[in-house]
Amino acid sequence: GRDEPELETQLANDTGRSADDQITRNPALEAQLSNDAPITSLLVALNSGDAVDVAIQADGEGGVLVSRKALEAAFGTSIPEGDVTLTLQAVTADGTSGMPVDLAFNFDRTEPSLTDLDLAVSSDTGSQGDGVTSLSTVTLTGSTEPGAVVSDGTVSALAGTDGRFALSGVALPEG
Repeated sequence: GRDEPELETQLANDTGRSADDQITRNPALEAQLSNDAPITSLLVALNSGDAVDVAIQADGEGGVLVSRKALEAAFGTSIPEGDVTLTLQAVTADGTSGMPVDLAFNFDRTEPSLTDLDLAVSSDTGSQGDGVTSLSTVTLTGSTEPGAVVSDGTVSALAGTDGRFALSGVALPEG
């Protein structure tokens, strides 16, 4: 038989401890055919359920993006927390569809909590430990899930294997 193009797929944003641990808070995905043929539709099944056609968006590089919203709209339900397997099959303009491919990941909806959030000793300019500072930019320290990224929207830090982090360069409003 002729060689069918292979569907290559991955999470669009693996938010786990590493960029490839298949743990995410965002189950959006990317898909592309190995021969770069344009994908005109994508059939996706959730945990061995029925395959449904999902809304796709061209990524500008020959592949497609599928958002969490598009997946949940197609499935008619929320993606469950925990281990998930999506079975994907691409269809091209000429009606060719390759072999289905599984994308397995852990969907972790729970945002890590912050504990022990405080001014770093180096930023505490009042009496040590009183949480008072005269600085306009400080370092905050605390604990969270090991490997989590902590951000104030401007600066970010990676928590260590013990969950401790130091978020440097946090701008404080006057007052």
